[in-house]
Amino acid sequence: MCIRDRIKAGRSTYSTSSLYLNERFKPRRRYAIKVAATLRDKFGQKLQPTKVPLSFTTGDYDPYVSLPIESGVLEAAGPKRLPLYFRNAAGATLLTKRMGPAEVARLVGHSDYWDQSNLLLDDFSGVRKQQLRVNVRPNRRVTRRIDLGKLVKGKGRGTLALELDTNLRYRRGKERRIRRVVVRITDLAITAKYSPHSTLLWVTSLATGKPVGGARLSIWRPGGKAARWSGTADAGGLARAPGANKLSGAKGERRNFLFFAQKGADESFVLSSTQSGISPWDFGLDGTWELSLIHI
Repeated sequence: MCIRDRIKAGRSTYSTSSLYLNERFKPRRRYAIKVAATLRDKFGQKLQPTKVPLSFTTGDYDPYVSLPIESGVLEAAGPKRLPLYFRNAAGATLLTKRMGPAEVARLVGHSDYWDQSNLLLDDFSGVRKQQLRVNVRPNRRVTRRIDLGKLVKGKGRGTLALELDTNLRYRRGKERRIRRVVVRITDLAITAKYSPHSTLLWVTSLATGKPVGGARLSIWRPGGKAARWSGTADAGGLARAPGANKLSGAKGERRNFLFFAQKGADESFVLSSTQSGISPWDFGLDGTWELSLIHI
């Protein structure tokens, strides 16, 4: 069998009445198929040439949108330009909002925060909307770069919420896709260790690793309307706060907290349920519970 356009020949040992071609076909291209006279089945019988020419025409590549960053931390001293990738998108809108502790708690505590089928930032005031030109050429990747430092303002540091609202162009019609992240552009690293009886907070510099004394600290509940505790870090960047028993309030309330730090125009936070980036395998370590198998 021969398919024009230099597709490599292959073989299979599976029995089937259908033919599947797994090649990198080009979009919107017609391919002709010719069955070679020397082609035989597994019984040694020659396959009869087709009387009617065989051909097929490819469609478009599958559309996609990529916001290549998870909700996390970007060091203030590092690059802040973020590329956004699109293919076969009809249009896209970027929503951004610089947030303080009360707004972060409100957003992260929203019941639809992890359901990325609806926009949430539309319910906040002061949201910036930017139309992105992504409907350029079919089947080509389009890159649009945004400067997170300019969007967050505040000397290029702070907490920035982003929602990327994109209409993707499928054969069956358009499909909406929403991507949401909360990024901290900061030099503040927050370490929080809490127990039922007490909480220890430590603020250090991402650039130098040194303690950040005098940072203002607060503890919030996701969805809360006020801080459960506030204080100031000492010269060593440390502060003690009440434990989860007192911070949780009502009995049976889920023990999930947001720990905030602010120093000048810089601010950051860490969520108590955060796991991304701190798993054993992120550091090349075996995460098994069998201690005898762990080699460090």
